[in-house]
Amino acid sequence: MANDEQRYIRQQAAFPEMVRAETGVVELAGEASPRCSALLKAGAAAMGVPRIASDHHGELTNGRHWFSGDHETLVRTVNTDVGYGYVDPARPGSDLNDLLHGERRWAVVHLNAGRERCGEVLEQLAACPRMIVLLALAGPGGVVVRRYPDAATALQAVRAISGFGPVAQGPAELAMLAAGLCLNEIMLLRNDLDAPRLIGCYDLHRERRIDMPDDAPWEHVIADVSAAPGQQAAFSGRRVVQVGAGALGNWAALALALDGGLHLRIFDGDTVEASNLNRQVLLVRGLGRAKANVLTEELRELDFAGNYSPVARYVQTEEDIDPLDEESIVLALPDNDAARLLVSRAACRAGCLFAQGGTGAVAGQYSVHVPGRACLECVIGPGVESAGESCIAVAEDSVVASNAITAGLLVSEVRQALSGRRTRNLRFAGDGPAGSRLVRMVNGDGPCPHAAAGSGGRVSGVTA
Repeated sequence: MANDEQRYIRQQAAFPEMVRAETGVVELAGEASPRCSALLKAGAAAMGVPRIASDHHGELTNGRHWFSGDHETLVRTVNTDVGYGYVDPARPGSDLNDLLHGERRWAVVHLNAGRERCGEVLEQLAACPRMIVLLALAGPGGVVVRRYPDAATALQAVRAISGFGPVAQGPAELAMLAAGLCLNEIMLLRNDLDAPRLIGCYDLHRERRIDMPDDAPWEHVIADVSAAPGQQAAFSGRRVVQVGAGALGNWAALALALDGGLHLRIFDGDTVEASNLNRQVLLVRGLGRAKANVLTEELRELDFAGNYSPVARYVQTEEDIDPLDEESIVLALPDNDAARLLVSRAACRAGCLFAQGGTGAVAGQYSVHVPGRACLECVIGPGVESAGESCIAVAEDSVVASNAITAGLLVSEVRQALSGRRTRNLRFAGDGPAGSRLVRMVNGDGPCPHAAAGSGGRVSGVTA
């Protein structure tokens, strides 16, 4: 792996070298949210944060795959430019001045550890100057991330919460969403860092998911995020077709594989280049090879119970992704709208669940389409085949955070559809001037005139 300037060329506007070189991240209480801990470190390493420190270091005895083993190996596998430091869990503040030298020092503290443990961590951090704090909670029922200008202010907020204990970690896609929200905030230059801020709230108990005011009592937020919203479907045994093995495709496939046991067929005709490595975390060992092949090899090693097959070519006709039926799940994660629409039509013809997404450096969007209801063409209209160029032709910034966030949201809403619950489409506005970075998007709840006759609007327990 060649970690030269080509690795970072696709993030020079969003996370320029002068900012990146001064950034350091410490992650604390990660043992309470191990999936989020690993995803956060993988993302930070991919985008080249020079110094990562932690008091939690993963599964030191698990050598099955570098992602599920110890975190120093994870960080060094993703990016040899990045240093990893060990923090004393009992006295984190004593190590940080030695480990983090830059002007932009961030601490991510996992609220999953509970009020008492987080309070102890923040008391230690309160003695560290220039430390911006992100409190992150990724539970079974959603995600919330808040930012504080210093550890003392964060400590006051945690102490104000009336007795909450440890919160179980949620599914991989919610951990991914929380990690991505933290990384986006760390990456960007903000001019409002002297005030607390809600960064993102995604609540599966709420119809619109994001209707959580900035001043909502912590008790209400934690209660929602801590509780699963009813029985949740698993991806194990499902047949998924994914078009696109790039940045968004990497993160979506990773979330699915961490759930385990699915059958995933991945289409992509591109090869791995150095400029992909700042965001395509599972391709770091495949420079110069076909993306579809590399991604499926990594997924097989990560999830022995799954069945992963590559198709190393582009999808050019609807028939290319056959056979599909009502039990299939189709994800369109390419880099252009023409391909999204083509795949949407194939899914609509088969009467199966379809989801699509796209990202930029500090933005993202996704939509989930249940059979019988508005398809992608209903929502965005026909004639987009020539709209916009792919990222191969337009080398705009594409950074890890927006892809982790969008993939996490998309996979979460696909799970909700499979669970028989109503889905919601959202946008990510990572450079939003105020409030939550997650905002509403058109949902297209009307009937679909393009739907396959006789599909009945049903797929795997989903009722339109």
